[in-house]
Amino acid sequence: MIRLLFILALIVLGQAYADVYRWKNDQGVTVYSDTPPANSSGEEAKPLDLPELNTAAPENRPTAQTQTPAPIEEESASPYQELSIIQPENGNPVRANGGEVAVALSLSPDLVATGGHLIQLYLDGSPIASGPDTRFTLRNVSRGEHVVYAQVMDKNQKPLITSNKISFHVLRHSALFNNPNN
Repeated sequence: MIRLLFILALIVLGQAYADVYRWKNDQGVTVYSDTPPANSSGEEAKPLDLPELNTAAPENRPTAQTQTPAPIEEESASPYQELSIIQPENGNPVRANGGEVAVALSLSPDLVATGGHLIQLYLDGSPIASGPDTRFTLRNVSRGEHVVYAQVMDKNQKPLITSNKISFHVLRHSALFNNPNN
């Protein structure tokens, strides 16, 4: 088996270092190939001297280790069953010339604010707002596609539940279309 792999490696390496030929065809176009032309009325094929290939050693990446998850304690278990974004709707455009986008969440059961729980809202992967309410207004959102999602955080800033990610497109008026003659 090892001999077969060694022979296969030699064949592959031999093809990787094959000669490269350059010549001009009958129309005067420069052609590069690993085989010279059979009959050519144009310029004679010449092998090229190419520099050695750059190679790099593979990275040593840590291997994944499987660990048994620690049992969830009752006090750290999430009391929440559902967190979802109901506004804006997934994939829909949002007309926001001033850059304001309303975000509405649905949380079941209601937030336990007395336990220090807060809702953290993320826009494009970065935290953008937090508070005990299920309605937020994002300000100065730039034009284009954005992704929003929310998490309920406990008093230690650990997520208890995460919503689905919603993608939406902000449409804003462009100054390029301001025509004083209209």
